[in-house]
Amino acid sequence: MFIDCRSLPIALKCFMKLQHRNVHSWTAVMQGLYERGECQSVLQVYQHMKAERMNPCSYTFVALLKACSSLKDARTAQFIHTDIIQTGHECIYVCTALVNMYMKCGLFNEATDIFEKLSVRNIVTWNCLFAGYADYGACTEVFQSLERMTVDGIQPDIVTLVSILKVCANRGLITVGQTIHLELTKKGKEMNPYAGNVLVDMYVRCSLVLEAQNVFNRMPHRDYISWTTLIAGYADHGAAQEALNFFQQLQSENISLDAPMFTCALRTCGNIGAKEKGLEFHVELYKKGMESNVFIGSTLVDMYAKWGCLTEAHEVLNGLPQRNVVCWNAMINGCGMNEDGDSALDVFEGMRGEGIKPDATTFLCLLSACNHVNLVHKGQEFFQAMGECYNISPSFGHLMCVTGLFARSGQLWEAGKFLSSLPCHPSKHMLIFLLSACKTYIQEITGCQCFDQLIQSS
Repeated sequence: MFIDCRSLPIALKCFMKLQHRNVHSWTAVMQGLYERGECQSVLQVYQHMKAERMNPCSYTFVALLKACSSLKDARTAQFIHTDIIQTGHECIYVCTALVNMYMKCGLFNEATDIFEKLSVRNIVTWNCLFAGYADYGACTEVFQSLERMTVDGIQPDIVTLVSILKVCANRGLITVGQTIHLELTKKGKEMNPYAGNVLVDMYVRCSLVLEAQNVFNRMPHRDYISWTTLIAGYADHGAAQEALNFFQQLQSENISLDAPMFTCALRTCGNIGAKEKGLEFHVELYKKGMESNVFIGSTLVDMYAKWGCLTEAHEVLNGLPQRNVVCWNAMINGCGMNEDGDSALDVFEGMRGEGIKPDATTFLCLLSACNHVNLVHKGQEFFQAMGECYNISPSFGHLMCVTGLFARSGQLWEAGKFLSSLPCHPSKHMLIFLLSACKTYIQEITGCQCFDQLIQSS
């Protein structure tokens, strides 16, 4: 009754005024708070309970551990673990919650210590291990645990199989994933919404978008996650028109759209030059009051820039109430794409003027802009500033940009000198790119040196 009340503060105030509060009422309040997502409040109520010297029960500790799992608050959970030991509540129910909590927090050693001490391990306990390993992409541990569980005579259920599918998705293990898919089909669980969504995600991540669509089409109940995964999959794999078609179908299903979905749609419109549809989305976002969302704003900037509409991109950027590094990066990149190097530099100065610290992506956009308009000296300055002023280590993309900057301006000797100065051996891609430039500019000496390096690296 307390937690069903619409005003949580009033509900808790009423509860605290009760003359007779037992462990069951305290636990019910904590469980209710957890179900409402008020995890921090669960921990606060526990402190009140301890202050009144009320002894907790097993269900109290389970509610607390669930809250810690959601918060990923391992430090508080360890204090609660001490209370569990001191009060003698180390039953399988509580220990399973402990295993789950430590796994969610990425503390595998602590979780397995408890797990190994259990005299009885059921499928729920095993699934806590699987889910935790899957969340952190611990592929080896998942398959080792599966083998051990099978030896113990416990057969995997749908939760186990879905955890394995998540690992397959993260690691691109499509053959294993298809085997699990077949097992789910045999068990009649393929169309379970939870399993179906993970299957769609796995096929998308493994670049088998048509297989993902086949699963999607057979799902009797498709939720927001199903639609989002498939649409993003098509968009990310270059099938932008298909992504837009599915987005239109989604709108006809009357599913409420949020910022990530609109971001995906805008990105798709930018990629294929779908101006009419992109403008429709922009108008809809304006009506919904979502235009000022920082992620939507940066995607709008990117969309207009890809259409060559830099004026509109600037208007969106200037209209944002808050501008983070992502928005500025989108604008710098847009100027570079449209070969407007001077504007890219001006935007960077505007970004610095607002006190926004550039990141690795900022410098990649700047170097790319310099590359487009042949600003060799400025590009060198930016590359040097990355490490000296911002302590940013160059990635492969940064190195390729600088190599391209020299090569496209015909300064192939400088390009070779730059690659030789790197602390690591230049990659094959860099050497092949430089070798191709040497052929274009008929630079025999640098070309031979580059070819020798390429042979050595092979």
